[in-house]
Amino acid sequence: GRNKEAAKMMKDLLKEFPTMNVLNVHENLIEACLEMRAYGEVQQILAKYDDISLPKSATICYTAALMKARSVADKFSPEIVTRRGLSSAEMSAVDIIHRAVEFNPHVPKYLLEQKSLVLPPEHILKRGDSEAVAYAFFHLRH
Repeated sequence: GRNKEAAKMMKDLLKEFPTMNVLNVHENLIEACLEMRAYGEVQQILAKYDDISLPKSATICYTAALMKARSVADKFSPEIVTRRGLSSAEMSAVDIIHRAVEFNPHVPKYLLEQKSLVLPPEHILKRGDSEAVAYAFFHLRH
């Protein structure tokens, strides 16, 4: 209900304390922006934090895949793809999806509801099942 206020607080924190990325405030900001359907802001956050030198997370990898897939989905046609193959944008989307699955292969099972979703655990192991549960719990509706 108070996503705008929360997003503003997180943005202010990140401006004032740029090294706070170790606390993953940017990932919470991504979640707030997705809730508000502020996809442009999500893209800006991803552009800043989706970097090889920073530790990745399911939130960064799978949200980047979601945004890229959404950008090509409107123009996607299986009939056209079978004739001409994938466009460079579509190939880029496939590559980003592959990168996400390589980072944490547990997430798709929860997003596709092949595994039962439970409340996320208190402690999350990067690249593990606990991170997959947490990501799916907060992002399944997007």
